[in-house]
Amino acid sequence: MKREISQQQKQIKAEYTDKVRQQGSKFRGGGSIGRIVRTVQTINRDADRRALAHALAPLEQQKNTVESIINQIEQKLLQLERFIAENS
Repeated sequence: MKREISQQQKQIKAEYTDKVRQQGSKFRGGGSIGRIVRTVQTINRDADRRALAHALAPLEQQKNTVESIINQIEQKLLQLERFIAENS
């Protein structure tokens, strides 16, 4: 499950990276019109980053839950091994 979640995260990040690479440079010059264009570009790029974080958040939570379960299982195995060692 953890590998599957990590793979989904990789896919989402790869799609975001591809989208960012296809973006052109920010608009230069142009006085006040250029400033407005750059502001809009900044707003759009910030929104894209928020969307990435929003898409990754549930997967990160699932991954943390799986890791917690794995840790609990490992603790139980250690307790069982200690019990066996003490009683054999």
